[in-house]
Amino acid sequence: MVDRVHVEETLKLISGVLSARVIGEAADPEEVHILADSTRHPKQIARDVETCLVARFGIVIDHRRISVAQVEPAPAAEVRLSVEAVAYRLQGRTARAEVSLRLGDAVFLGTAEGPASSRHRLRLAAEAAAAGVKQTAGGRLDVVVEDVGWFSVGHQPVIACVVTLADGRSEEPLSGSAPVRRDAVEAAARAVLSALNRRLGLLLDETHVPV
Repeated sequence: MVDRVHVEETLKLISGVLSARVIGEAADPEEVHILADSTRHPKQIARDVETCLVARFGIVIDHRRISVAQVEPAPAAEVRLSVEAVAYRLQGRTARAEVSLRLGDAVFLGTAEGPASSRHRLRLAAEAAAAGVKQTAGGRLDVVVEDVGWFSVGHQPVIACVVTLADGRSEEPLSGSAPVRRDAVEAAARAVLSALNRRLGLLLDETHVPV
């Protein structure tokens, strides 16, 4: 069974692609919408999307079902969070993840606790990162980790996550991914930031949090 999030995260790895959305069944999409920067011609991106779908998932789609919208690159002064440090500790049957996030000169610590099992390691790291993100907005935003998993592109393992961002007025599902560099726990924290960083500057303005 082809997973929609897996397909979308794989398409986001194509050069120039900022986000991807699959409409309809993942194995037989009605449409594929791509948001890209202006570094490549839309037809080149569409061809890469078509090739990727066939080669990676065996999905054959008419190129006319692939739409590519382009935007100008974000300003260099864009506000972005980065992972400063990640720790994962066992305390008996309980595990504790700590993620330090840097925003300018400020550092925010997010924590999460749960069962000490291998299947929960990635989720705890993602939840700790989400807790740190909430602190940057003074607790006025809620970030819920819906799911965390991994897949591979070629020989490169990648961690993907889906989060829900809520501000009391609306909820927005977001997805992000990060290649595994040092370890999967650290990549899970970076995947959360991948999902949220594109919205961070606007969100901080909306919640009137000084940067």
